[in-house]
Amino acid sequence: MKLKLSDSLIERIARFDSIFYNGNILHDSGAVKTINFLKTQNSDAPYEICSIVHDFTGREYHAEADFDTKGNIQSIGCDCPASHHYQSCCIHVVAMLFQAQYEQKSRRISWEDAIVFYQRNTINQLLDQYEDSLVQEVRMNLEDTSTVSLIPKLRFEGEVTKLELSIGTKRFYVIKDLFDFINRIDTQSEFIYGKELTFNHDIRRFDEQSLKILNFVKSIVKDRQFITQQYRLPNSERRSLLLSSMKLRELHDLLLNTKLNCYVEKDEWKSILMTNQRPNIQLKIEQAKNKGLLLKQTKGKMLIRGRGKDYFLLTQDSLWFMDEEFINYIFPILKEIIVMSGYLYISSEQIPHFLSVIYPRIAAFVTDDSINYLQGKYEMPQLDSKVYLDLNDDLAVEAKVEYGYNGHLYNPLTDELPSTIVRDKVKEAQLMNVFETYDFKIDKDKMVLNDDHQIYQFMNQGVPALIAQHEVNATERFKGMSPKQVNKKVSVGVRLQSDLMTFKLEDLAFDVSEYQEVLAQYQLKKKYYRLKDGSFLELDSEYMQSFFNLVEDLELTEEDLQQDEIQLSKYRALYLERMLEKNEVKSKKNKAFRQLVNDFEQIDEMEYELPQNLQATLRPYQETGYRWLRTLSDYGMGGILADDMGLGKTLQVIALLCAEYEREVDKPSLIVTPSSLVFNWQAEFERFAPHLRVLTMTGTVSERSKKLSTLNNYDVILTSYDLLRRDIKEYEAAFKYVILDEAHYIKNQATQNAKAVKKLNGEIRFALTGTPLENSIADVWSIFDFILPGYLLSYAKFKKQYENPIIKDKDEKLLARVHQLVAPFILRRLKKDVLTELPDKVESVVYCELDKAQRKLYEATLISMNKELQAELGEGNEGQSRMKMLAMLTRLRQLCCHPALYLENYKDESAKLNLCLELIQECKDSGHRMLLFSQFTSMFDLIAPKLDELGISYFTLTGETKSEQRVALANRFNEGEADVFLISLKAGGTGLNLTGADVVIHYDPWWNMSAQNQATDRAYRMGQQNKVQVYKLIAKDTIEEKIEKLQQRKLELSDSLVKEGETFITHLSMDDIQELFES
Repeated sequence: MKLKLSDSLIERIARFDSIFYNGNILHDSGAVKTINFLKTQNSDAPYEICSIVHDFTGREYHAEADFDTKGNIQSIGCDCPASHHYQSCCIHVVAMLFQAQYEQKSRRISWEDAIVFYQRNTINQLLDQYEDSLVQEVRMNLEDTSTVSLIPKLRFEGEVTKLELSIGTKRFYVIKDLFDFINRIDTQSEFIYGKELTFNHDIRRFDEQSLKILNFVKSIVKDRQFITQQYRLPNSERRSLLLSSMKLRELHDLLLNTKLNCYVEKDEWKSILMTNQRPNIQLKIEQAKNKGLLLKQTKGKMLIRGRGKDYFLLTQDSLWFMDEEFINYIFPILKEIIVMSGYLYISSEQIPHFLSVIYPRIAAFVTDDSINYLQGKYEMPQLDSKVYLDLNDDLAVEAKVEYGYNGHLYNPLTDELPSTIVRDKVKEAQLMNVFETYDFKIDKDKMVLNDDHQIYQFMNQGVPALIAQHEVNATERFKGMSPKQVNKKVSVGVRLQSDLMTFKLEDLAFDVSEYQEVLAQYQLKKKYYRLKDGSFLELDSEYMQSFFNLVEDLELTEEDLQQDEIQLSKYRALYLERMLEKNEVKSKKNKAFRQLVNDFEQIDEMEYELPQNLQATLRPYQETGYRWLRTLSDYGMGGILADDMGLGKTLQVIALLCAEYEREVDKPSLIVTPSSLVFNWQAEFERFAPHLRVLTMTGTVSERSKKLSTLNNYDVILTSYDLLRRDIKEYEAAFKYVILDEAHYIKNQATQNAKAVKKLNGEIRFALTGTPLENSIADVWSIFDFILPGYLLSYAKFKKQYENPIIKDKDEKLLARVHQLVAPFILRRLKKDVLTELPDKVESVVYCELDKAQRKLYEATLISMNKELQAELGEGNEGQSRMKMLAMLTRLRQLCCHPALYLENYKDESAKLNLCLELIQECKDSGHRMLLFSQFTSMFDLIAPKLDELGISYFTLTGETKSEQRVALANRFNEGEADVFLISLKAGGTGLNLTGADVVIHYDPWWNMSAQNQATDRAYRMGQQNKVQVYKLIAKDTIEEKIEKLQQRKLELSDSLVKEGETFITHLSMDDIQELFES
């Protein structure tokens, strides 16, 4: 492999002319000392050249370049500052590349030859190195191998500190040139220090302590090499190293708890201990000859030096770096004592001031004899301070201070204290600092504080601090301003009477006239509010939080609070009870209130007999729902029965109505449902409560109007949301119950559905829904506005107070409050919560009524078929007639499913498809996944686009689906993909495991019950974790309903009609067959 190097390439790599030309000059000067050709493990750039290159001043740098297998440069580098700073090519790399080019041209050797040549040289160098090392070791073994030590000495000359070193084993020699010494260490060169020490400077000979000293000295020498490289220091300056205070501290810490000798000027102080323990410095105070005082130190000779935070004290036995307390209190005095040759003189005029200001700071260092002398000679400072606090007419704090000395009182703001008094300046400063902290302003002989926040802080923190140290005298008016630590509980009285509840807040912590101001500060999360009397009300106390929670949750106004008793709707009783318990409010409740709360808390124990005429057996959870409805009803309240779909909400309501109409009730009840469920309700009443008089609203406008005039002749009226909207003006009657099925139809309060039902005059209102209400808080309000009008305020207030903060600000606290408000009036049980009470499989028939266009088409087709069938039967060919009947039945079933299955250009809607889509949406909203079976695969072409519009995902399986796709789709569905699986009854009714679904919908039930059950068993089988709900969709007053009733009468004929297209209808009589076609 040959390097691809040329002058032009090197010039491009250099980028700058100056780099290229200077690098070339450097190369020509012989600066490239070595060049090595290497092979690396890097697959991208396996070849490398590296060189030692000197710059123009002789400094040594290492340059390198990497090449790929074709000889192209991949990267370059150098450890010089310019290469590091500019991240580009430098003159040393250029010089190396020129040398590599020269080596390659002049020697005409290959890269492999170069590597062999380099390795040969390397081996030679290693041989020389190991040989030298071997000789060195032999020499060391022959030499004295005793441990060598370094002995440091410190010299203090004026303000300068110097470090000297001696070296030796038994006898020590002063190192006369520390810079040469470090160089000898680096090169391991030999040097003769004296007769008893010839040393080759192998650092392994030093003891541990000496190695620390050596590294310390070496770091200083290396830092100063740039100076010594410029000019040689005089010999006198090479013998020692100057140490800053910082470096001396570093050496001190390095040699901590060891001793060394020091020279202070020319005096030698021996065995000075490097210590972190404060020396026992004591100050002596004694009488001077001329009535003054002398201040001395007792430690003897000492030296103080330093700068910044690195001040040290050198005594004749230790060197110690001062701590902060010593620097602040003793250092200034001690420094002056040393400067003044051992003492300070304090004149008799200065003594009081000295005892007031300096003495308190140094007292801890004064000898006991001195303390006794001073206490016997002078009256030591004792401040008898007094503080007077008052509240003026502007509610500002006024403070007066008096200093008491020797039985006399002085106002520091106006009085000049005699200079002869010994004062406690520390305590005085501490006292006045309290007032300065809270920004008191001086006003003649007193201090005044106007700012409320500062006053609050002063009351909470400043006053206790004053009381702890001084005599504090406060007026009653000032004492009344103390922050009210409201430790008591909110106290209320509650009384329930008829439909009203009275509520009374007792013993409030503030005057109600200030409620708005207190509320405003509380909402701003302030810690306090200053009342009109000047006192402070703590707003972050549990009392205030509990109080405002009650006020807010019960929507109490200032006018309410000013009333002796507040009137609330009894609807709030259960929520109020929860709030009283939650906030641990002290309360007095009358018997009626306690009874209401107890009844709702003990619903399972309420003694409500099941109605005698109900032709059904309620499961335990349904009995609980029935008692819940009865309890609400007896207290005149409505509610939402929100059980999961399939748990029998309809039956629980029918049980309630049965019980109600066993008593004398002079008003009917109204049930409003989606159009698709009206006849389902009618069928359920016929099944479970045939004794109740039920009127179903159907027909034309005039027919419905006629029925509406006879309402009082019935117990229950059934109508749809659609018809109610049209007829609302005629619904002026008063109803015992107004019950909404699928109440999510009014979740949008602005819709005509919602507006219509809220105009109805119902004594008690209930709503049924299987869809969770938590999805939208606005939905909750709309339904509650129906069942308990006004309970959740007007929508404008509700939106401002709850909806906006919850949705926009994610206010979890408010969301929890709404849940607490609505919880007593919502009963929701999920299938998983009542699994032990449910059968394994719940089957339901859901009816729909054909719409006008669909009904007209069905009736016309039925009449035509009936005529054709009668003619066929008249010919006496029964077998052929049965064949024709099968075709006719199939056509009628198609009309029930969707006329578009039979008529290509049919544009109107299908009642059954609408019912199916409503059911699918409800199931999805409740977290269920579905299988939908139909015999007509073309029906899926009509369902699928509707599912797309609703955003509901689905799979489809028909006879055209390949076997491997069947398995893949089943697996994906069971793993959680898709909400609905559309399956052809013939193609997917057997052989599939689809336990990912827990709802089965038979869109067009057929008389072959075996095939239908097999289809259901795709979901209801081993591995199913949930209970399975099965729905059969039946068009009311059609061939489908007739077949359903016929099956109920003749269960043994479940396989009597054509089975898989193989046999004729053989088990039905001709009378049965003709009955199917009767209109």
